[in-house]
Amino acid sequence: MKSFAKGTPIFFLVICLVGMSSCKKDETEPDPQLTQQLASSSVIAELKALGMTLIETGKPVQIAGIYEMKPVELTATNIPNDWDVGHVFDDSDRFQLTNQNESDQTIKMNYKIGTQTGSSTEGFVAGAGNKFTAYLVTNSQYETATTKSLEIFSGEWSSDGIKNTQHAFYVLEKNDPDDLLVDVGSIRVSKDNDGFSNKISALRVAAGDASESDSGSFFLKHLRKR
Repeated sequence: MKSFAKGTPIFFLVICLVGMSSCKKDETEPDPQLTQQLASSSVIAELKALGMTLIETGKPVQIAGIYEMKPVELTATNIPNDWDVGHVFDDSDRFQLTNQNESDQTIKMNYKIGTQTGSSTEGFVAGAGNKFTAYLVTNSQYETATTKSLEIFSGEWSSDGIKNTQHAFYVLEKNDPDDLLVDVGSIRVSKDNDGFSNKISALRVAAGDASESDSGSFFLKHLRKR
């Protein structure tokens, strides 16, 4: 009994240290596989090679809100004969990040497509502090074509908007009998040209606004061929 008593403090010290180490790891090292459920490692590598800033692990602050990228500047593309890098689109990119769940890090996006609106089917957000990357899978339709794409937004959240906003898409699938949309595997990366995406009050714009037309919608334009 005396021998056991002498060893007891060391035994419990080891148990406590192991427990503390395990808890600390759970808090600081979220499973990187969560990101790869939506974006494979090869897609992540290709996006990074095109200059897209990506955060793959960690928990960001609450980033819910409606935001507007305007003007939108193309910064990279892997599409042959595409717009030149540096091309500035006339229309804006409006999106709403919502339903953010802090425990499982899921998130949803609503977006404006011309006179229509839509939503993501799956979403995951990673980050550190105010910096974040949201990975979202969306289904879109344009005339006779339907497509499934991975939409990614990165930036630094603030109470009145997002700093250094980047937006990228990667086409996962498409059914396009008239060949209207860019091919599977296509990527375009864009940024907010003035470095800040304002937080706004509504996803839709006022009736009669030029950006309400289908031809002026960035979310349609970025999936269409040039």
